[in-house]
Amino acid sequence: MDKKGAEYLNLLKIDALGLRTLSVLSDAATQVGFDYREFYRMPLDNQAAFDLLDNMRLYGIFQFEGHAMRMLCAQMGIKNFTDIVAVTALARPGPLHSGGADEYVRRRTGKEPTIYISQHPSYIEQTKDTYGVIIYQEQLMTICRECGSMSWNDVQAIRRAASKTLGKEFFDKYRKKFVDGAVENGIEENDAIKIWENMVTFGSWGMNKSHTVSYGLISYWCAYMKANHPLE
Repeated sequence: MDKKGAEYLNLLKIDALGLRTLSVLSDAATQVGFDYREFYRMPLDNQAAFDLLDNMRLYGIFQFEGHAMRMLCAQMGIKNFTDIVAVTALARPGPLHSGGADEYVRRRTGKEPTIYISQHPSYIEQTKDTYGVIIYQEQLMTICRECGSMSWNDVQAIRRAASKTLGKEFFDKYRKKFVDGAVENGIEENDAIKIWENMVTFGSWGMNKSHTVSYGLISYWCAYMKANHPLE
């Protein structure tokens, strides 16, 4: 049965993704002489790997060969693992078309100051690592919950809408609930509306961070191997 039939029966659908890159990494590790499980214990601070990405040597690097990723790398540079994760999330149609990717890059590179559209502690806490821009579904969910006091059922509906990119019309069904909850939490109504509009514009296209970190790990391992064991 397809996914809709499975959901109708309340079955849990799990996408088990098979990636050829994992086999390539495993084979390369064997040739170098270490167990592929060592990848999972590898520190995420190898400067040679970051330099390789920063110098646009992206062929053979998981996810980084596409045009969008190459463009963002050229604009922003890769200095650490957090940059790898962020670029993985930003190089998607939503952030690229909505302007979220451009705004993130300008702030990340110091061309524009980080501006928080609300001084609410939860909003700042959730967006401080992404320069005030919402790029992950987890940020969207926590802001809805903590700033807007929305129920978990509503938060889940919004998360599903983000993952399926259902768009502004769907999100606006929940606008009043969020704004009312935010006002009750001491947020000025105008600021609450700005937060909502920001979430609908950027956050509604966000990837989940757990996904981007997992993909980012594979990209980092590829960069590590290419930088430190190029022949293999």
